[in-house]
Amino acid sequence: MDNFSVTVAVPCYNGEKFISENISSILSQARIPDEILVIDDGCTDRTPEIVKGFREVKLIQHMSNKGLAASRNTALRNASGDVLVYLDADTRAHSKLLETLLQGYYADEIAGVGGRGIEATASSTEEGVNDIYNLWRYLHASQGFGDLSIKGVNMLWGLCSSYRKKVLEQVGGFDPIYKTNGEDVDIGIKINKLGLKLVYLPEAIVYHNRNDNFDSLKEMITRWYFWGYTAKKRNNDPAFLHYLRIILFNFIKNIIFDLIIKRNPGLAFISLKASGIELKATFKALLSKEQPWL
Repeated sequence: MDNFSVTVAVPCYNGEKFISENISSILSQARIPDEILVIDDGCTDRTPEIVKGFREVKLIQHMSNKGLAASRNTALRNASGDVLVYLDADTRAHSKLLETLLQGYYADEIAGVGGRGIEATASSTEEGVNDIYNLWRYLHASQGFGDLSIKGVNMLWGLCSSYRKKVLEQVGGFDPIYKTNGEDVDIGIKINKLGLKLVYLPEAIVYHNRNDNFDSLKEMITRWYFWGYTAKKRNNDPAFLHYLRIILFNFIKNIIFDLIIKRNPGLAFISLKASGIELKATFKALLSKEQPWL
């Protein structure tokens, strides 16, 4: 039952290509949000000008780029809703996204509900994916936990996540050390330590507008693994061997899929390179200044 007031918050840094479509999708929701915030994290493009064209949206501006976690905290401080929904600026929300997310709050122990991102470059199929790097991301690096609902996940994907505002305040908000990635892993660990639950609903969908080349894909993978493992380490979570198992398992699974199912050596080569990037990023996080937890 929808007994909540809802704030939708969009952290944004130089998102002029996507922000209009993003806001329009929020305004087109079957369940209209009670409040929409866009956090301009020191944009140097036309993002503020575009946002100001939407009278339904409150624009909050940082004078300099503070990073993703800091932007999420700015939204938290300014939100009036009981539930705070975070969407990435380069996403387009399915028309029933908010309605679906709110259905997940069916018990007091549920602190957050999240969904998944579907790569817009591929729609819902592989047809139309002209670039092998976008195809690889669509096949092997989409942000979601599959097609089944799960009560009790470790984290919610940052591009499509929601939390009870009071729970975020209880854990002290997001750690501003996470400038680009890892804040979703970190907040998930903290919420789970309270004995509360995070729920994943695959029907809660956003469409992710991203185009990659090798360099941007490498940067994305590096950030995911470096900051993901850093979040585990900072929370005293013995995750190193777990990360190695994930990397090895994904490498074997992806290579088999690429070569046997897709018969695409180009995809297999990217999978090989990606595994090396994942290993390097994880070891870099392990050997960083803080005490490693094995």
